[in-house]
Amino acid sequence: MKTKLFYLVGLVILFVGCQSTQIPCIEGEWTLVDKKNPFSVVITENMIHAYPNPTKTLSCKYTMSQDYLHIVRLWKSETDIDYTADCKYSFKGDTLIICDFLPTIAATYPPTYNDIKLVKRIEYPDASEVGPPACLTIIKFANKSHQDYLIAGHPLVDYNPFTYDESRICFANNALYAFEEETNEFIDFVEQELKVCGKSPYIDLADGYVLLDWKWYNIFQLSMISMNHYSLWLHLNDYIKNNTFITKVLWNDLVDLSPISFEMAQGIELVDISDIKAISVQEMDYLRGQMRRPDIDFMDGASMWYYYDAMNPIQAYEYSKNNPSKLKPYITFCDSMQQIYRDCLIEYIQKGELSKVIDK
Repeated sequence: MKTKLFYLVGLVILFVGCQSTQIPCIEGEWTLVDKKNPFSVVITENMIHAYPNPTKTLSCKYTMSQDYLHIVRLWKSETDIDYTADCKYSFKGDTLIICDFLPTIAATYPPTYNDIKLVKRIEYPDASEVGPPACLTIIKFANKSHQDYLIAGHPLVDYNPFTYDESRICFANNALYAFEEETNEFIDFVEQELKVCGKSPYIDLADGYVLLDWKWYNIFQLSMISMNHYSLWLHLNDYIKNNTFITKVLWNDLVDLSPISFEMAQGIELVDISDIKAISVQEMDYLRGQMRRPDIDFMDGASMWYYYDAMNPIQAYEYSKNNPSKLKPYITFCDSMQQIYRDCLIEYIQKGELSKVIDK
């Protein structure tokens, strides 16, 4: 009996000991989230480097205990009263809070320090596995009237190597879904739930640019190349120049997404686009101070990497099948994010700063 008792006591002590000495790993690249001008903080095994502006670096050595960072402020003199400090730290969700870390601008003695809140910059899988980062497609038509008419193209038949069928000119008949079992169900979903038919797929920006509506991704030929996977953006200009066509069908007259085939004899012509750009979703978020992925309520299902898929009709379709209660909230979320990005793009275009967010 005594042996069993000692054994149980030993297990309890071991369990308590493990719990009490558990110290989280804080290494990585972090971003300040509670200031108008967020900056990077890089934490290594024993160093913290804060970069409040391009010409200033605040570096500390540190060791960790369960609740405190024991820091040495290397930008201070060893004789300064604040050369060393014990800074309490904690986590609130995915946010790391370090107390009394950042110097205040007030000239006080002893010097005072503010708390900082950090969120880790997300590390994504290798691009060869999931494709380059998610992009928005913006277009400027050389002939503005072309944006009123349906665009068709030679259908993609393979991605590796990139090839298309030059014998046919089709709309809504993309090989991307020829490889999928649920092509027809997905097309029906886009028609009925996303309600894309009978209206333009473009959203006006500024200076003649238009934004392709997220609901058309994976359907519309111009999004098939620029949407990101398999480095298809490398082929974007060639595909548009030689393989996409303006038809005589108005977007407003489109009633469904059934495959439509066209012949050159029908008077179709190559699309006349003066510019098309892939806009990095992640860079837009960083520039507007959004340092964490905004889809925190939709990190299930197909949304494994927001910055590789962004607003995604396929995820909406997955919700319709597997979690219908989240479908409308997800559509609302995507519409709201698109409006935010639209406002940002208009500002960048008007200020001549579009190069800040051009991905390719």
